[in-house]
Amino acid sequence: MKVAQRFDRWLFAAEPEACMHGAIAVLAVVMALRLALSPYRQLTPQPDVLFDPPWFLAFLDHMPSENVLVVLQIVGVVAALAAMANRYRRVTFAVAWIALLVLAGLRASRGKIQHNDLLLLFACVPFLAATTDSSWRGTRTESRYGWPLRTGMVTVALAYFFSGLAKLISSGWSWIASDNMTNILYDGARSPKTHAGELARWIGDHGALSRGIALTTIAFELGFVFACVYPRLRPYAIGGAIILHGSIFVLLGLDYSAWVGTVVALFVDWSRYSTVIARSGQFSAPARA
Repeated sequence: MKVAQRFDRWLFAAEPEACMHGAIAVLAVVMALRLALSPYRQLTPQPDVLFDPPWFLAFLDHMPSENVLVVLQIVGVVAALAAMANRYRRVTFAVAWIALLVLAGLRASRGKIQHNDLLLLFACVPFLAATTDSSWRGTRTESRYGWPLRTGMVTVALAYFFSGLAKLISSGWSWIASDNMTNILYDGARSPKTHAGELARWIGDHGALSRGIALTTIAFELGFVFACVYPRLRPYAIGGAIILHGSIFVLLGLDYSAWVGTVVALFVDWSRYSTVIARSGQFSAPARA
């Protein structure tokens, strides 16, 4: 069988509806948190001459007012919570996604690409077209529940893979074997964003440990694709994402919580917990749209 045919069969394989339902609910939670907690109101002082929006916001010639940003946040959070509760999910999930897309695009309009939300935004795309006929109480296992979930998995896996590949293409083996990671940690230790400057400096002082971290990072990013194919590896992928991005937040002060939330949403087997969640009476209402 050709590789394309095998991939097609894998992509459209059946999954329990609770798996897709759980993934959508958690993605909605992550969107709600990003919309509610990100400092979008700080964007308003952006000078018009420095405003450089991405292509989908090219119709704007200046940063919107603080009131507009707050309204987008509120609408997005309400829509995300409604999608989480399975209320008019097709509409509310799309509204939350659009709100996050616009606000993330405005953050990227300051001359620097902000990729903190990119994985979440891309991974949500297949669920915009997913069936709304699912619930925590459902027991069906069909391909219509499988393809959005597996497409999201592939999106995540490729994001990590190309992240690791880009490091090797740009720097080669020296990204691991040189003092590259040491310099990153030293820079992080001097940054006001760090939450553990002394620890970052201590790790940087030990070159072998820094290079080990660099090697582990590359191995994790390139090897993430195997978590798609082998379900037994998914808990390790989730744990690895938590450790990787958690350490980046502590040592460097960079927030990639949306990446962790996306990995958790897509790679946890929610069918194992669906009975408990359904019994609790949370988010189990049938879809209406």
